Amino acid sequence: QYHHVDPDSIPQKIKTAFKNKASVPTGELLGEIVDWPASTYGEVYTHIHLNVIGKDGIYLNPLHFLESLQDVKKPVIQRIGILDKRGRPQSGSVARGDYGLFVQARDLLKHHKFHIPPYHVEYRIQNANWKTVWKFDQLPGGSDREAFVNDFFVPRSTCGNYSCREIYIDLGFLQQNPFPQKAGSYELEVRVHDQAGNQDQSSYKFQVR
Repeated sequence: QYHHVDPDSIPQKIKTAFKNKASVPTGELLGEIVDWPASTYGEVYTHIHLNVIGKDGIYLNPLHFLESLQDVKKPVIQRIGILDKRGRPQSGSVARGDYGLFVQARDLLKHHKFHIPPYHVEYRIQNANWKTVWKFDQLPGGSDREAFVNDFFVPRSTCGNYSCREIYIDLGFLQQNPFPQKAGSYELEVRVHDQAGNQDQSSYKFQVR
């Protein structure tokens, strides 16, 4: 699926192929990209949205189907911390009762300002096995691209519009094992990766009371 293509520019043979569910030859012109009216960070991004949809309507990572993009800049962990029982980042390093953990992280891909989430996020506590929180091979909602958005990202702290790119990830997302509840001191390690294999790692010490 291509979005932001000018419908008046789509050739009739492409419309016919779509209607007949026929394939389109490689290199065929599909249409012209619409001029985008909004600007961000002082630049105008005329762009398309590309969805690659697999079996059963599952949304897949389009970068798996494109030529690899040169990427030598690693993602960055900005902050690790505790979420209170309402899911809000708190100051300090003491956890009580029903708490969670988060990482604030971001990545750059072929740009110097427009940050995106890391491709792969994982963590471990007390040198245990690494647990994958998220790996962007497909959307977790399968055919529902809006499912789990407020479970993966920390609501009210995360923003992803044209003027604000702050990414807070809930480390409890899709995890079977709960965080420690026994009183004591713990060390949390977090790793974030981009699709090119660059990575950043950081640790965070906290107490459970």
